[in-house]
Amino acid sequence: ALCDEMNKSDNFILGAERMLELSGKSREHLSRSLKKYTGFTVSDYINNLRIKFIANMLINSNYSVADIVFESGFNNLSWASRLFKQTYGCTMSQYRSGK
Repeated sequence: ALCDEMNKSDNFILGAERMLELSGKSREHLSRSLKKYTGFTVSDYINNLRIKFIANMLINSNYSVADIVFESGFNNLSWASRLFKQTYGCTMSQYRSGK
């Protein structure tokens, strides 16, 4: 379904607008349905996918942290860093180095 489609490719980088486009539903319908079935808001769901992408890229690439963050679709390095630390309990640099 839609959540699988957002996971399959880099659609999460394009954010909520791409999710709306893929769903073919109104913003309100998508928001209510996603919250009902996943427990996440649209923003939280997309941010979660982006954080997982960042974690994967930190381990499997040599790109800079900033490049990875901006490639993931985040526009704010500070915000992405805060979400990453909330999710993984460490900074992106610590995660990359395995500490």
